[in-house]
Formats: sequence, structure tokens, C-alpha cells
Amino acid sequence: MAAIGMAQPPVPADGTSATDTVAPLPGGKVEELAAHYYLNGEFDKAADQYEKLFDKTPNRYYYNYLFACYLQLKDFKKSEKLVNKQIKRYAAEPGYLVDLGFVYDKSGDADKAKKYWDNLIKTTKTTNQAYYVDLANAFINREQVPYALNTLKQGRENLKGFYGFHIEMATIYKAQNNTADMFKEYLDYLKESPEKRPDVQVEMLDIIAADATGDKGKQLKGLILAEITKTPDKIVFPELLIWLHMQLKEFDAAIVQAKALDKRFREDGFRLMELGDVCATNDNYDAAARAYQYVVDKGATAPNYVQARLNMLDVQYKKITKTYNYTPADLTQLETNYKQALTELGKNNGTLDLMLNMAHLQAFYLNKTDTAAALLEEAIKIPTFRDKTTAECKLELGDIKLLQADVWEASLLYSQVEKAYKNDPIGQEAKFRNSRLYYYKGDFQWAKAQLDVLKAATAKFISNDAMDLSLFISSNIGSDSLTTPLEMFSRADLLYFQNRFTDSQAVLDSITLVFPDNDLADDIIYRKANIAYRTGDFAKAADFYNEVVTKYAEELLGDDSLFKLASIYQFNLLDNTKAMDAYQKLMTDFPGSVYVVEARKRFRTLRGDKVN
Repeated sequence: MAAIGMAQPPVPADGTSATDTVAPLPGGKVEELAAHYYLNGEFDKAADQYEKLFDKTPNRYYYNYLFACYLQLKDFKKSEKLVNKQIKRYAAEPGYLVDLGFVYDKSGDADKAKKYWDNLIKTTKTTNQAYYVDLANAFINREQVPYALNTLKQGRENLKGFYGFHIEMATIYKAQNNTADMFKEYLDYLKESPEKRPDVQVEMLDIIAADATGDKGKQLKGLILAEITKTPDKIVFPELLIWLHMQLKEFDAAIVQAKALDKRFREDGFRLMELGDVCATNDNYDAAARAYQYVVDKGATAPNYVQARLNMLDVQYKKITKTYNYTPADLTQLETNYKQALTELGKNNGTLDLMLNMAHLQAFYLNKTDTAAALLEEAIKIPTFRDKTTAECKLELGDIKLLQADVWEASLLYSQVEKAYKNDPIGQEAKFRNSRLYYYKGDFQWAKAQLDVLKAATAKFISNDAMDLSLFISSNIGSDSLTTPLEMFSRADLLYFQNRFTDSQAVLDSITLVFPDNDLADDIIYRKANIAYRTGDFAKAADFYNEVVTKYAEELLGDDSLFKLASIYQFNLLDNTKAMDAYQKLMTDFPGSVYVVEARKRFRTLRGDKVN
């Protein structure tokens, strides 16, 4: 067991300096010979040499080796004499006092050792807290942990009201895997020092995160609830409970606690805002929305009202555009919420993001492309210092023009952004979208030429996307220059982009029917998986991704399919066992994949490891 604190250097009984006792002095050949004998187990010869060294320099270093030699030789008389000599010389050093009892214990007189150690602890009356830590460490060094605990308890009694040794005792209990007593010590510590809650949470997280069963978290929860009942005036315990709920992914329970504190202390919703942000970061958009809604319900005069309104719309939008778990009623309600927010807050520099997201919702989910385009054209005209937001509006408008089959207008908008931000990631994104547009049109050579330029893009996600599409084009233009299957495939991709999923799948099916020997088999299955996922048929999507992994693992989409398969198991089908198997297979079979880092993180999270 590791020591619980730094031991103090020995202090000679005569009051002289103890500097030379902290580290060994070089003993030359004698020390080399002593170490040689000791390592070879020739303790009688080693003792002879260490006696010479110790007589000349009686420091702790030589003492430890000489003491160990005597014990190995079972020469308990010399051991006791050596210890007593050190006790006289260093009266204030508790380690030697513990060693005397250790001699009794090793000599076979356990009762004498117990009586001596018990009396040593009982008669210690100093008010120097460091002395108790040193004495406890001395017991730990001799593997006498119960006596170390008793030492700290004696110190707690003697220093009552001044220092409770909670951290030191918690450290010992943690090493013993005695989490119940460890948690109790930490909670008692927080009664005295509530400002130390962040430090205590770090220690508790080590235990909770490593417990795959979840029992330790439940144990801690019970102890915290008991403290809340006993000490309702201490805010630190409800705060700790909120933190614990968040660690256990019990977001709704955390929100309930946060609401109670907000009402009790009239906090204006700041705690709920923080919780909403954490929930959103963990992709729990429903819980985040409930947290923000609580703040919105406080009314327009509340300090966090406007930000809560904006955040709530953002998480509702992300739920639809990231999880695809929504109903037609959800789409209509979100559009209504956007309209109400823009009516209340106005169309201005501060609500450009709302206008951008609302337009995307209208165009890609509600099939209101004309309405969406008009909203973006209005947003682009608003004076703003946020030039890149205006550029994002132009890119979105370009996408909508592509939905409307106005290819040239879409390309013009992309080109405007590319020219204005030539060496910026948003300019590179514009160039990529323009290149993708030419791919949709079937102009593969031009698209590939532009994509090849983007391989050196500063934004990694853009360079990766460009590289993937360029490689896909070059791999599927047949040696006989037959591009019809690829033209049909790019048409299916455009229909998918336009959210015309049924039409997209029909084109994919026709490729297989008309060109049964085409080289796009794995890509076709992968696109069908994407369609199934976007339409909410997660089980079917998993089947398609699994088919790619099983039949075409060596192709380019093997790791992509495996990662998406694992994600569906984890987040949609809620089968953690299959998710872990898929993540592990990805790490094993595709060690160079860009998904490996995230797969390893998710795997460890599912296994219960602590992940930073």
C-alpha cells in the first residue's frame, strides 16, 4: 500500500541537524560490496558491510538495509538494539518506534507487539497533525494497516475540531477496496470543506468509472441521500448528487435535483443551463430541452431567457438532423417554434443561426424549398460582423438550389464563397460542394480534378471527404470507359441528398438489374444501409452494414460499415454487447482506420473504464 503522505526527516534527540539522514552518503567500494551481498541473499556478509557503513553514517538508508539483514538472519537481539539506538538518537521520528514493535512481531511475540503498538498509539498526545501521518505511514510501510487507521483515529480524537484526517483515511480505505468507508470519509470531509468538492469528485470518479456493475454508484447515491436528509442546510450534498447523476447518465434525475436547488436558492436557472449543455454534449437532446425549457418558463425577464430559447431550439434541431428519430409532428412543431422565436427576437445578427437552421429544416425535411430559399436570401442581406455565418447561409442556399435542380445557381453560390475564403476551411468546403455537384451531374473527370486539389485541404474532414470521393470515382470508371453504372449511382446519390430516399433506392436496384457484373456491389449495399438509417429502420440498416462487413471487408467501406454498425447497436438498438464486439473487431481488423480512436473510447466507456 502506498504511503498516505510525505514522511518528515528524522530529528536527532540532541537537536542537531538531520540533513545527512535524508539521503545516503556514497560508501564507495564498501557500499558496492554490501549491495552485492544483499542482492545475492548473503545477509550475514551484507550485515558486516552495512554495520561499517552505518557506524560511520547512521542515516535511514543504511539503517533500513542493516535492519533488513538482521531480520533475515533472525537476529532479533541485534535488531532490537539497532532500533533502540535510533529511537534514542531520533526521538521525534515515529518510524523507529513502529520498528520496535515490528521486531517483537517478527520474533514470534505477536501479543507483545500488539500491546506495544496499542500503547504507542494510545499515548500519542501531540497536536502536530504531520506526526500522526508519519506514524500511520510507518505502520503502512510495515504492512500494519489496521494500526495505521487506529493512529489516524487517535489523531482525529486529539485534534477534534481542528483536523479530521478524512483524506488520509479515505486513501487507506480506497487501497483496501473498502468503498463504503472511503465514501463516508469523503462525505465527512465535505462537511468541513465543501469547497473541495471538485477534488473529491475526481477521487470518487476513479471508483465509479471502474465499476462495470454500477453497484458503487448506487452505494454512493444512498450515502449522499442520507446526508441530504441529515444535513438539509448543506448545499454541497445536493450538488454532489447532481454530479453523480450526471456520471451515471441519469440526466432526468439530475435535472429534478437542479430544479429543486434553483427554486430554493433563486439561482435564475444558471445551474439548469449548465446541465442542459452537458446533456446536449452527451447527445441526450430530450433531457437538454427539458433543462432549457425550465429556464424559458421563468419568463422573458429572466437573465438566461434568450440563451435558453436559442439553446432549446438548437437541441431540438440536432435531435432531428443527427438522430433521425422524429415524427412529422416533431418537424411541424419545430418549425412553429422557430417562427415564434424569430417573431419575438427578430431577424437580426443575433438570430442568423436560427434562420439558417430553420431554412435547412424547411428545405430538407418539410419540402418547402421556396420558403427556405427566401428566408436565406433575407438572412444574407442582414448586416453582420459574422461574415462566415453569411457564407454558411450562401452554402445552405446553394444546397437548396441543388434540391430545386437549379445546378448553375448552386454552383455560382458555392463559387462565391470559395473565392471569398480561398484559404479558409469554409472556402474549401465550398470547393468540395462544387466538386460534388459536378459528380452528381456525371462530369467525373472535372469533379476528380477539383477533388484532387482538395486532398491538401487544411481541414482534415474536407481532405478526407475529397480523397474518398476522388478515389471512388477513379475506382469505378471502367477500363473500357463505361461510365453508365457510375452515372446511375451518382444520380442515386443526388436523390439521397434531396431526401428522395425511395427514388434513390429504386435507382440503386436498377443498377444491379441492368449491370449485374458491376463493381459497385458494396457501395450499393452501403447506400441502402444509409437510406434505411435515415428512414429510421435501424434493424434493416444494421443488416445492410453487416452484409458489407461480411462480404466486402477488404473493400474501402469495410471500416466505415463496421463503425456505423457498432454505433447503431450502441445508440439505436441498445445492444451494448454487440456494440462492444463490433468496436473490438474494428480495432483488431482495421488498426489504421480513422475510426479507431473513437471506437477505442466508446469500447472503454461501454466496458466501464474511466475515459478522459
